[in-house]
Amino acid sequence: MTPHKEKNLARALHQQRESRIARLLEAGRIKSAAEIPADAIPAALELQNPQGTWSPPLFYRDISFRCEDCRKREVWSATQQRWYYEIAKGPVHARAIRCRSCRKKHRDETLRQREMLRLHREKKAAGQT
Repeated sequence: MTPHKEKNLARALHQQRESRIARLLEAGRIKSAAEIPADAIPAALELQNPQGTWSPPLFYRDISFRCEDCRKREVWSATQQRWYYEIAKGPVHARAIRCRSCRKKHRDETLRQREMLRLHREKKAAGQT
């Protein structure tokens, strides 16, 4: 990336951060911009799926965790959290528990089991056992 593009990207990210902080201030969720750590991404509450909670995350920071399956240390980055909560509309109380490779294995196994169940139900409906 050229220095000019990097500068424009940094400027856009700064403007986005300031805009998100301003919305949090207007909504009365924070009293001062100093409540959002410098290394955090401020949340856009209007994009989250709060599901009745009174305390959705106001900002995202990298979170370290140990994979539930392989026990490998991983980091759920602030950017990944922002995507999960604001774009994918994941529940705000959900947390990462598996690394990327274990998550893929788990997803593939779940899909395989659903397909087996579907085939079993079709077979049963057709009168076969």
